[in-house]
Amino acid sequence: MNKIYRKTYAAINLENVSHNFERLSEMSANTSLIPVVKADAYGHGADAIVKHLYYNHAVRLFAVSLLEEALALKALNLDIEILIMGPLQGSELSVVSEQDFIFTLTGQRLWNHVKMSKLPLRFDLKVDTGMHRLGFQNESEIIEVFNYARQHDNLTIEGIYTHFATADSDKAYFNEQRKRFNALLKVLPRTPSRIHVSNSSSIIKYEKTMPFNTHARLGISLYGYSLEEEVNFLKPVMDFITHVAEIKVLKPGEKLGYNITYEATAWENIAILPVGYADGWIRMNQGGMVSIGNNLYPIVARVCMDMTFIKVDQSVNTGDKVKLFGEGKITADTIAKRTKTISYEVLCQVSKRVPRVYNGK
Repeated sequence: MNKIYRKTYAAINLENVSHNFERLSEMSANTSLIPVVKADAYGHGADAIVKHLYYNHAVRLFAVSLLEEALALKALNLDIEILIMGPLQGSELSVVSEQDFIFTLTGQRLWNHVKMSKLPLRFDLKVDTGMHRLGFQNESEIIEVFNYARQHDNLTIEGIYTHFATADSDKAYFNEQRKRFNALLKVLPRTPSRIHVSNSSSIIKYEKTMPFNTHARLGISLYGYSLEEEVNFLKPVMDFITHVAEIKVLKPGEKLGYNITYEATAWENIAILPVGYADGWIRMNQGGMVSIGNNLYPIVARVCMDMTFIKVDQSVNTGDKVKLFGEGKITADTIAKRTKTISYEVLCQVSKRVPRVYNGK
């Protein structure tokens, strides 16, 4: 690891990765988990997460969204399979074939390119059961893909899957999607060796109701979060850390920061943190809280590109460690609720200029 000069970093707890993976494996005992490591493992660092799961949990299949992400994992030189879930262009099929990636057949446009190719291609077929994002909707088109692939030795359908739009919210709509997918399985010319429909919420709530599943895609819950409010057994993997760089003393009536949105009402200590929106610590965090030791302190004034102001007491000193979010009183969910988003976005916002520091085994 390169030396960290600015004491702002994301501490990634690999022991918590193991904890989450093991707990969710227990909940899906009859299926194999496919860790989703797209978007640099939701901001946690895909290389380190993949290596940890490979060496400590014998995981051999990972999912990404982009061809670029698949190529980055390939460079690790591990004995792994890589499933690309996002849409591809026909021009990318040559790279996919050369690297022996599994891609997702997302619809008729890509299928037209696949049929024209003589390259060996492995793919999972995606079914649109109601998300209306990617996938085939027409049953006859899906059957045609299976029949065509059976007659062409260069094409291998390895799996089939769908994506639930409301596993965390609307049970009736979830049930309708599940019903559509199950009905499709019964009319296929053959059953692929890999069937995966569950995301994190579905693993937690519904996996036992889907005996046809052979695999399940483990996304946000691998990293310690869930859209299910009652879930309390997961451990956040990322702690976003900074340290107090300087402390200013404001007199009553003095103003602070861009657009002078804050005015001291008494003699006040203001700690300056070397973190800002260029690090993914967005301006909407103004008005929130950070944690120093066991105490919470408010964020005052505008968050700058590189700096944040917090109002502190006499116990806070230059150099003190500050937790922006992670395990403890302020989680990514805490930030998400206040800024009206979800934990996924909070984690992915932590930018590349923030070093990732890994602990645990």
